Amino acid sequence: MTYLRFNRWLEDLVGADPRPGLVVFEQAHHRGGAATEVAAGFSTRVLEFCARHAIEHASVHTATLKKFATGHGNADKGAMIDEARRRFKPDLEDDNEADAVWILEWARREFETQQAVERGESAAPPRLAEARHFSEPRRPDEADVSLRLEGAFGHIPS
Repeated sequence: MTYLRFNRWLEDLVGADPRPGLVVFEQAHHRGGAATEVAAGFSTRVLEFCARHAIEHASVHTATLKKFATGHGNADKGAMIDEARRRFKPDLEDDNEADAVWILEWARREFETQQAVERGESAAPPRLAEARHFSEPRRPDEADVSLRLEGAFGHIPS
């Protein structure tokens, strides 16, 4: 049932206004056991969803995200939350929201750099929101789509 609810939740995103142009999610860890199987199942569904609807997608490794956010690839959840509150949203709810904010900001920076290189620019590129995926710039806490698969159980509607 969990996968069916997740699929339905993903399909609801297609009808969102504006329609997402990019889905970025935290890469599943392969440590073995049931949790790994579930995370891999969610990742597979995201990839299939994006392919079916011609939506770009990317994943980011946890250590990469932690290093981007705090400067340390082994930062704990508390450090990720504290830094997200300091930089983006003082009233941040929990570690899942902090991860979503960081995933969005990582994607903006990653794709800004990629687009600038493709255009042959050396100056700071425009924000991802302005460049191609969304109709107007948004702060990370106002993201259209940012998935954290590890915490998806608590965010999938019943």
